[in-house]
Amino acid sequence: MKQLRVAYGSLPDLQTDRQLLDSNLYAYGRFALLRDSSVWIGTLNSSHPTITELGFYWGIIDADRDTLVISPRGCKSDYNILVNSHPQIIAWLVDKLIGLKVFDRPDHITIIK
Repeated sequence: MKQLRVAYGSLPDLQTDRQLLDSNLYAYGRFALLRDSSVWIGTLNSSHPTITELGFYWGIIDADRDTLVISPRGCKSDYNILVNSHPQIIAWLVDKLIGLKVFDRPDHITIIK
């Protein structure tokens, strides 16, 4: 059974393939809740849009590739807002990452608060 863990973590602001290779991450990018209530996702070579309301970094830990780390651009309370008030955005992010072939569709998702 394929399980995906979603956890809070502190991720660096990576910009290059070299930085990704030097990290403990398999894949990395950004996503955001925008002021117009839409959601945006970017990969390594991207920047948060200027209309970002809440911005985050996402990373897949290389060692097991079954942990999705979410790191807010701001403070940890932004992660709490995401998990408690906008859990559908986490589902959207997981679906987009599956579409980008970052990982296979999990059978079970555990969100660690």
